[in-house]
Amino acid sequence: MGLYQTFHPIVFLFSLLWGVYIYLVYELLHFVRIVFNERKAVTLICDILFMIISAIFMFIFSLAYNFGQLRIYMLLGALISFIILKITLGRLTVVLFKKIYSIFSIILKKIIKIFQKLTNKLLKLRSFLVYNLLKKKDEKKVLKKV
Repeated sequence: MGLYQTFHPIVFLFSLLWGVYIYLVYELLHFVRIVFNERKAVTLICDILFMIISAIFMFIFSLAYNFGQLRIYMLLGALISFIILKITLGRLTVVLFKKIYSIFSIILKKIIKIFQKLTNKLLKLRSFLVYNLLKKKDEKKVLKKV
């Protein structure tokens, strides 16, 4: 009987941990929304994905820790930890994601500029070679006519 009395508080503590996982998924999808400038279609897709993923997380959690029974304290534990993380870390993660995105976009722009320069040089070389080939071809036509 002692094991049964400690079972529910342990499951509640694990549900607090699963709330952290759900929050991480939420922040990942929030980063996707930031990248796409929070367009309505992207927001809708991210919200639907969040609902599906969080439902799957809670289903797996209930199967793994509570023999498939979904109890209200499990949902409350995940919700409490999610809300606490959203209130405490929400603004920090948005600022962090924006910094990461700006650094990544700067690096990506530099890489694209390098490839553009390389491509332009290759295209100029190709056009120079094609010009010379066409010029020689025209010279051969002129020589055949004479």
